[in-house]
Amino acid sequence: MFRPDVFKAVAGLSVPPPFRGRGRPLDTLRESGISNFYWQYFQTPGVAEAEFERDVGLTMRTLLGRGFSDPASLFVEGDKGFLGDAGADRPLPDWISEADLSYFTEAYRKSGFRGGLNWYRNIDRNWELTAPWQGAQIHQPSLFIAGSKDSVITGLIGAKGVAAMERVLPNLTQKLIIEGAGHWIQQERADEVNAALIGFLRQCAD
Repeated sequence: MFRPDVFKAVAGLSVPPPFRGRGRPLDTLRESGISNFYWQYFQTPGVAEAEFERDVGLTMRTLLGRGFSDPASLFVEGDKGFLGDAGADRPLPDWISEADLSYFTEAYRKSGFRGGLNWYRNIDRNWELTAPWQGAQIHQPSLFIAGSKDSVITGLIGAKGVAAMERVLPNLTQKLIIEGAGHWIQQERADEVNAALIGFLRQCAD
């Protein structure tokens, strides 16, 4: 959207393309009567960091093992935090091994979670900075891939984004929703995702 001269094509996984609403995202949530969406929980510096960094291994096991198949996982209940009832005995899905989990855990022990969380803390400012692009479209050929059990595309905001996707992507070549897959689509269904990406890139090269 910002540099159409640089990017020939674009593929998005799991998260619908940006659709700039008419109000700041956090204000819009509040005006809709929502006060416990995960974007809101992430706003106060240190709160989510403390929860996630208390036991990084448990955090990663919960995030990867639970995924976001339940729309309720995007809302924070009372004092349960974002992770909810996390359990160290949660089995991992078959697409990730204990070795993979250890790798992610060690990486986040070193980096912490603040960098990623700060993106959410800047969400209203990003809305303000993108004012010149109100109503702008991405005209490059595009592809979207997501899992049918991903609450990011079936929940409050994501479902609207998927439904309105062609408004942002007028040259959308395919909206591929992989049945039974969740949010970590590139890991859960690597073969299908790679095949779709390669086919799309070949099509763009013709």
